[in-house]
Amino acid sequence: MRRNGIDREANLSRLFATLHEAGKFNGSVLVADENAVIYEGIWGVADRATGRPITAETMFNSASVSKTFTSAAVLLLKERGLLTLDDDIGRWFPELPYRGVTVRHLLGHTSGIPNYIRPVRTGLLDGCWSREKRATNREMVERIVGLYPQAEFAPGERNEYSNTAYLLLASLTERTADCPWADYLEDNLFKPLGLNRTAENHDADRAVKLPDYAVGYYREEDGRYVPPHRLPDMEFCFYLDELQGDGNVHTTTRDLLRWDRALRSGELLPASALEEAYAPVVTRAEGVAGNGLGWFVRDVPGRGRLVEHSGYWPGYSAEFRRYLDGGLTIVLLCNEEYEGSYKERERFMAEIESIAFGEA
Repeated sequence: MRRNGIDREANLSRLFATLHEAGKFNGSVLVADENAVIYEGIWGVADRATGRPITAETMFNSASVSKTFTSAAVLLLKERGLLTLDDDIGRWFPELPYRGVTVRHLLGHTSGIPNYIRPVRTGLLDGCWSREKRATNREMVERIVGLYPQAEFAPGERNEYSNTAYLLLASLTERTADCPWADYLEDNLFKPLGLNRTAENHDADRAVKLPDYAVGYYREEDGRYVPPHRLPDMEFCFYLDELQGDGNVHTTTRDLLRWDRALRSGELLPASALEEAYAPVVTRAEGVAGNGLGWFVRDVPGRGRLVEHSGYWPGYSAEFRRYLDGGLTIVLLCNEEYEGSYKERERFMAEIESIAFGEA
């Protein structure tokens, strides 16, 4: 499809061929505007042990892109009158020492509740779990409370990303809806919207239980591809894989485009709810933040309003970018990582956008 005389499909195809040949992209990509798909690319293998190729229906771990579903799940409870965003979380978790935190604070990363990733990375949680005993939401929150009995700042004071907050959002959804998190997502989001290749799954053997699933790999400096859970500094990705709400939604690029379309059309949530989600949060100490409720948000000169979320989990990366003005959507799902891949991804995402907007 051409824009400004530029063949965007051909240019994107050349870009990804170059990236794949250089070992910088293995996965699925989809770029679309409000009228049609501009480019769909399938590059590489889903399972190096068998040589099974990636297909358009291959499911990937979307990592923190899952938070867009968590946000919508909570907003749906609000629309049904089952909670308000200003409800104190003490309604569901009276045992927590973090006072004055609301549902809105959790969604907008302004709760002050410490992010569990920090003690995981620094070794403070070493020995708590293993391959035989994997962490649950409740156990992780209990560990965080034990390590950090006081919040890092007063609710609404500052903006600091917290995966722990999204564990609590999944747990309060379960208690409000009186059903397991995975069932709530399936019955209220995935199935009604026709997201047939999307699932919340935290089984250790999900590659067996989810047909056509992409196995994640880390490429070492010697060129070997290793499942991350076999590497000492990434072993945590195995025993933290039962956590829910902050990640663990597995999906395809086509289903994420369907998710985008459902949000744009108001099929799941009314425009008023989405505007609230897309509005930048404002904190007392820092003013306007770069995120809304489950989305990162910003105005891009010449391109309009962007709402997005990226995701990273050892062996996987994901990008979900949605320009609200003009309808451009970019979805990227990868199942291979390497040293420096995060910065590399930022660079070629800029190239993708430039081509998609007909600028290059």
